[in-house]
Amino acid sequence: MSDDEGMSIHADQEDTDIEEPPAASISKRGRVQHPTTKAAARRKTAGRKPTGRKTAAKVYVSGINDYIVEEGHPSLLKHSAIQRALLGFRRLHPPLNDKRLPITLPILRHIHRNIKNSPSLSPLIKALFWSACKMAYVGFLRASEFTTTGRNAAHTLQHREVVIAHDSVKLRLRSSKTDQHKAGSSMKLPATRRSLCPVDAAQPYLELRPLPVTHYEAFFVLHDNSPLTRRMFVSHLQNLLHGVAHLDRYSTRSFRIGAATEASNQGRAPEETQQAGRWKSSCYNDYIRNKKHTMGLHASLTGPLQLRGTGGRLMRQAVTSASVSPK
Repeated sequence: MSDDEGMSIHADQEDTDIEEPPAASISKRGRVQHPTTKAAARRKTAGRKPTGRKTAAKVYVSGINDYIVEEGHPSLLKHSAIQRALLGFRRLHPPLNDKRLPITLPILRHIHRNIKNSPSLSPLIKALFWSACKMAYVGFLRASEFTTTGRNAAHTLQHREVVIAHDSVKLRLRSSKTDQHKAGSSMKLPATRRSLCPVDAAQPYLELRPLPVTHYEAFFVLHDNSPLTRRMFVSHLQNLLHGVAHLDRYSTRSFRIGAATEASNQGRAPEETQQAGRWKSSCYNDYIRNKKHTMGLHASLTGPLQLRGTGGRLMRQAVTSASVSPK
């Protein structure tokens, strides 16, 4: 056999192994439909180890459902049998409980005491962190709304969008987790003249804060005008929580958990709590911890801290007066 014949045979074998992909078509919904096969549906669910939970089952069904919908058929997820099956998975394997603990009023006072007694923190950093902690609690703020992941402060709380008056602190949040279109929202934190008054915390910080260098500058900045990053805030928060039991179960979300829990304990209406925390659904219920559980946390604090009546009045006034409105 000559080399040319051998090359011809191999070329024929390669041609038979190659399958020309089908051309794209137009689906019944008028969209360009890329070539799909049953193998493509299998690839959507490949590599996922079954766990028997509802979320895993829905992943598998969704992978198959993509292929079904692209072929112009009704969605499987709307089928009553599929919905009952997913409900059964949920009952057999209920979602894991969120083990994060709330930052309560006594824990906030514990943080404040550690800030004041810390010899390693400068006056600016002390004022910055206490102001950030107060605003995060009273304003139900997410860490992403007042910190950054780097030096870019385009999407965080900015200096020019914080107005401090004698009776309130007005904020404009440029973006948030539930604000997918970056429309922004405004909120008002009322002054209480109590231990957790946001005005009393913001004013000392502004007196020490470096003057703005640029027009788009974060509200919370360090000595060199660099923005407060999420990593730095989390690191210092863990140090300031020293002396609290179950330290690993606290995170930046603990401020929202604590605020929602306190509002519930004070008997606030669910819709008021939902509005104050800018929740779009009833998921705010997942942030509320029962009163017996939160009161048990106070025994783990160092020092004779007790929940006083002023704390309850603060939360009642904050939730009632706080207003959140879109741009």
